[in-house]
Amino acid sequence: MIKPRALLLSLLCVPVSLVGAWIAFSLWDTDPWNLSAPSDEALIALLKAHRPAFDSVVRMVATDDNPEPWLYNYDYAKPRNRADEEKRKRFDQLVKEIGFRGEVTTAPDRSVDFTFVMAWPSGLGLGWGKGISYKPVFMLTQSTMVQSLDQARKRASGAYYRKLDENWYLFYYAKQG
Repeated sequence: MIKPRALLLSLLCVPVSLVGAWIAFSLWDTDPWNLSAPSDEALIALLKAHRPAFDSVVRMVATDDNPEPWLYNYDYAKPRNRADEEKRKRFDQLVKEIGFRGEVTTAPDRSVDFTFVMAWPSGLGLGWGKGISYKPVFMLTQSTMVQSLDQARKRASGAYYRKLDENWYLFYYAKQG
């Protein structure tokens, strides 16, 4: 015969386990403490190792007839824009050469952001992203220039940049969920 106390404990184990699993998945999925963010030095090394490919992507954006912003998300395996097939193939080749698995976004000013990791805002903490940015013209409005982004998770919501050379920056953005 099962004792009532043992029955109660066994009935509570399932919901408690499910809630625990949900919390663990949420923390893993949103990474509110940005534990998966690459270091500044890792991103700088990647840019140096694949600079011709990065520059080619920037040239593609600069010469694109359509100045509308567009997004390339590696999960979709192709740019979500009206690029012709040849340009799409070249873009895919460059992205693979970089070893990129993230998002490439462009803006009408022809800037290009390579977001390597990101987490969406949630009730568990900040949403954030970190990557490499090409900015033909950099305007500091609503952005902060810093010496290092490695400790960026300790910063408030906002956009933070570390200048690498004339037009290249590392960036980190955070937004409260």
